[in-house]
Amino acid sequence: MPKVKAGQFTDVEVERKTALTGGLLKKPIHITTKLFHAGAGEAEFVQLRKGQDWLSSSACGPVNRQHGLKRTKMAVDLMAAATAACGDVEEAPAPDDSPPSRDPMADFGYEDTLGDPPALAGSDPSDDTPPKKARVRNRVVTLTMPAKCREMYPRCADTRQVTCYVKDSRQIWISVEDVPWLVRYVHEQFCLGGVPLVEDGRAAAPAFAGQEGDGSTNAAAPALAGQGGADRISWDFTASAWVAEGRQLKPDEVPAEEAESLGVDTAAWRAFTYPQKKALAYKCLQHWLGQ
Repeated sequence: MPKVKAGQFTDVEVERKTALTGGLLKKPIHITTKLFHAGAGEAEFVQLRKGQDWLSSSACGPVNRQHGLKRTKMAVDLMAAATAACGDVEEAPAPDDSPPSRDPMADFGYEDTLGDPPALAGSDPSDDTPPKKARVRNRVVTLTMPAKCREMYPRCADTRQVTCYVKDSRQIWISVEDVPWLVRYVHEQFCLGGVPLVEDGRAAAPAFAGQEGDGSTNAAAPALAGQGGADRISWDFTASAWVAEGRQLKPDEVPAEEAESLGVDTAAWRAFTYPQKKALAYKCLQHWLGQ
């Protein structure tokens, strides 16, 4: 008879596999999904975690699957929004069925002339402990998210309803119906390197319901379309530089004289963040084109 150690046999689970194609994938990959109750029926969900391999491979490419998601924020914002949507609820105290406390000295009719006897433990209303708060678990939430990448389309105010299942604070699942939207959004953030096309302080549309204009996913940036000469200036993702009429200008290579002509001296330029340098490089090309 074969010997089996105690606890060696674990629970048996049957996993569902769904094929994911498109994006930057060279061949289909299979992702593990689960069915959860959503509304009147069941829906299929896939787990969403930081550094998720299937998301990184499809949105950033197999070569960048290990570090590609570090340049994006939507997956993190989505998980935070799903957790926040559950919120905290007050846990109702358990009913006390025990008989009320009784002082045995009351049976003797003894009176303390030196003052009132001390109150029995638990009789003081001020001793009541506040109700506990517990995080809601195993809940399906519907989030209002931007339909398009706010960094790439800052003037787009279209939204999309995204369904997530919150098992707990560490296990967030997204509906497979929303996976194509998430992959495209993360891909566009990856292409921009985590910064908007250009930044000049004007606020873009909110990233999702309840988020203000300074949110992590909501980057302040004007739309290039419709601005003078915007069709003559484009961003080269390969070279990480602005290009206009044969000239290439990287954010870190703005000539000092051109920066000074726009009111930015060398000391101020060195203190600039990368998004600020990128915006300055764009303005330099606008000035160079005579706009």
